[in-house]
Amino acid sequence: MKNLVAPLLCLLLAGCVSTPTQVNLVPTGITRTVRPPMDMQVKLVSVIIADPATQTGKVMLDATFPPVWRDAIQTSLDQAGLFSDDGSRNVTVYAKIRRFEFNPTGFSNTVDVDAVYSVVDRKSGDVVFEKEIVTSATNSASKTFNAQVRVINLWNQATQENIAKFVQALEAMPEPPSAAAAGT
Repeated sequence: MKNLVAPLLCLLLAGCVSTPTQVNLVPTGITRTVRPPMDMQVKLVSVIIADPATQTGKVMLDATFPPVWRDAIQTSLDQAGLFSDDGSRNVTVYAKIRRFEFNPTGFSNTVDVDAVYSVVDRKSGDVVFEKEIVTSATNSASKTFNAQVRVINLWNQATQENIAKFVQALEAMPEPPSAAAAGT
């Protein structure tokens, strides 16, 4: 009987441990757009945390998060096929994180995200596109008991939704003038 207690206890405890969730900010469901690619080539994607004067709330992130966000934007733009690989205008895509606030309220948690996305012509400095995207994600302990997993899921969900809304806004944007027509 003593020999059975230890293995049974191990099995019981192993059932309570969930596999840690990975940070994955790439939205699911982004497919190649039906519109032709814009006559612009993305040369750089940059994500920064806004300076305190322009933040709209707390930014509860460290320096390791913007590169992951940047990579997710790049992957999403590639999947959507919105930009041409040989476009006549070279552009930079900027994302400025103005709020990334985690609200732990009992058994329910929320992450609020506010980011301003800009597409800027690298030659002229003209802002071709700019939009503020605000998203929120809520999760309860009844869905995921492990707090660490719950928080990472919230980060993923709120940021994925934010990036997906940015891509949708770009898809809805009218075709900007080509470099020749814009005089750049």
